[in-house]
Amino acid sequence: MAESKVHDVNLPRDASGNAAQVLEQSTIVNAAVGSTAAATALPTGAKVVYITATTDLYFRLTSSNSAGTTSSNGAFMAAGAGRPYDVSNQTHIDHIRDSADGRVTVEKLI
Repeated sequence: MAESKVHDVNLPRDASGNAAQVLEQSTIVNAAVGSTAAATALPTGAKVVYITATTDLYFRLTSSNSAGTTSSNGAFMAAGAGRPYDVSNQTHIDHIRDSADGRVTVEKLI
């Protein structure tokens, strides 16, 4: 019988510094993604967010309300993809579509 292996995972930390193993959805921010770059405020007080998109887009997490994301300086996210991000020092998500309009959703986890 094969031995079970535990994987080393870097879990987000709660306010006390303990690993947060169960994350509960709280505040959600939805923003339209179009042909013009836009900056959208992250959920207030967020430390960890889960970002998803309905269209291919480029984005940056920033600490300013200044829209300036382009395909050359933003991270690419494919439609339907999603993942958690540490936003402890960030206040906004900058975003612009790749080729079709859609929506970006930011869910506050911690």
